[in-house]
Amino acid sequence: MQRGEAEALFQLSSAVKHLQEVGYRPRLACHLAKLATVLNLKGQRDAGLELVEHALSLCDAGQERGCQAEMLRIKGMLLEPVDEAAAEALYRRSIEVAESQGALSWQLRTMNNLSRLMTRQGHAADGRRLLLDVYNQFDEGFDTSDLPEARALLDQPSAG
Repeated sequence: MQRGEAEALFQLSSAVKHLQEVGYRPRLACHLAKLATVLNLKGQRDAGLELVEHALSLCDAGQERGCQAEMLRIKGMLLEPVDEAAAEALYRRSIEVAESQGALSWQLRTMNNLSRLMTRQGHAADGRRLLLDVYNQFDEGFDTSDLPEARALLDQPSAG
């Protein structure tokens, strides 16, 4: 990890810790989940899993349900390298939560993860079909990162 990256991670960790210490609650679970993603990118998957578990416990306690789908996706992403079945179940749960909340963007983001996983498992056509169902619901926002990613997944040659 380069010095600038380490400093940014330290600052993000410190900020989230401070929010917890002062009892700040709005969007705390979302901040914890984002920090979990950063920790995973820096090779600290177990620390990331611990944070996302804590974030999900806040959801279970009735707080921060608005980003629950994203937290489930992040947990799936963290588990995918070691337990594809658990990751797939989390992705599917994330999609259900996002759909029930009308959170189409989070549904698409998770569907990108699920489609990639299904492709690696030899079920590319099924993953592509599920992704296309969500992708086709969009009529704007094509300059965001998730829609071009979905388009790229949909444009990949079929392998199964």
